[in-house]
Amino acid sequence: MTNIQLTYHSSLSPKALLVLVKRFEKGEEGEEVRKIFTPLTLPENLAIASRDDPEGSFHLCGVIHHLGETPLSGHYTACAVRRLDVDNNDCWVQFDDIRGRRKSIQDVTNDDQNQQECYVAAYLLKNDI
Repeated sequence: MTNIQLTYHSSLSPKALLVLVKRFEKGEEGEEVRKIFTPLTLPENLAIASRDDPEGSFHLCGVIHHLGETPLSGHYTACAVRRLDVDNNDCWVQFDDIRGRRKSIQDVTNDDQNQQECYVAAYLLKNDI
């Protein structure tokens, strides 16, 4: 399991957080840039306190995945929370070019491939949802 380290310097809580995962590293001299496939389990909720918001509760609302070996090739997909039904219940949808498929939060955060391909995670302050 990989630890997530978040750092920001402000007394005010942001309304949104974009977490960029370092997925590429420079190889040895003469080698190409290579992808880091370390699995990352995204928490559905993050607590980041500040002076103006001691709770600082953020909720995962989107994830971008990079499928491929190098930063110069591959394919991007995205998962996002959408309100699709008349009861205002949220559900996760995976977007892949022209298709959208419903997914569960477990598919988004715990699926082995998604854990290795996560590139950007978007969180919103719970009070603003």
